[in-house]
Amino acid sequence: MENSIREIADDWLEEPSKNERQRKHPNEIHRCNIITNYFGNKKFSELERRDAHEFKKYLKNSLGLSESTIQRYISTFNAIMNFGLESGLSSTRIQIKTKQVKGKETYLEPNELKKFIGQLDTLRANIAEFLTLTGQRKANVINLKWSSLSDDLKEWTQSSDEMKNAEPNVLGIGTSAQNVLKRMWDRKERIEQSRPYLRGKIEYVFVQDNGKPLQATSLGNKRWKKAVQNSGVKKNITPHTLRHTFATLLAKDGVDIYQIKEAGGWKDLKSVTRYAHVNTAKKREIVGRLDAVLLQ
Repeated sequence: MENSIREIADDWLEEPSKNERQRKHPNEIHRCNIITNYFGNKKFSELERRDAHEFKKYLKNSLGLSESTIQRYISTFNAIMNFGLESGLSSTRIQIKTKQVKGKETYLEPNELKKFIGQLDTLRANIAEFLTLTGQRKANVINLKWSSLSDDLKEWTQSSDEMKNAEPNVLGIGTSAQNVLKRMWDRKERIEQSRPYLRGKIEYVFVQDNGKPLQATSLGNKRWKKAVQNSGVKKNITPHTLRHTFATLLAKDGVDIYQIKEAGGWKDLKSVTRYAHVNTAKKREIVGRLDAVLLQ
């Protein structure tokens, strides 16, 4: 008898990831929970094409997810399905096609970034600023704890469980990003003062008034989309856009892509070579140095 999607997903979560992390990444766990909550105890053999179509509509319209994020949900769904088939928990072969999402390299110019952040509520504005200044993924920033930061706020230690590539990392934090953290510390103290029962219990940096962090899916919600609209910036701005902004603006300023890789915590150079083309002026400057050498 074929197992339900929920049962297969539970077993899939127990399997080590491809990168040999013993536990699935929190993002994978979150996507898996959304999938099982939606499909419930249905079996793969009970699914029809329209079910997949309705699920994608749910992700877009009800959860407000971007096209690229929806594709990641589909990839997780397919991974669960393949696991069920390979492990004998299901005899049904279903594959929802994923597609290449264009425009992922959208970035903001400094004036556009200022306009956009100016339209956000205080908490999201601080998160957006920190995302841009550190180049980190949304999940890493949402889940940032005070215990991961050095006392002087100049270093951020990331464990392997937090990282998409399952490799521990230590990031340097610049002055402007440190200022964001100091504002959030002041916010934490104000919350603890107004709600004494939270004193000493606020673990996360970017918290709501109740001392709890935002859900990852709540960051880019209606408030975020309204801020995009009100900013007048004619671009599709998602939290991930700010990671591209970080890398692109550094590349345009002449920073070497290897340094960008290290500063932003990318797994390999291949991930940042997309930004190598944005600074032709710097390339001309470098090539021009040969003129001076030859003319000596």
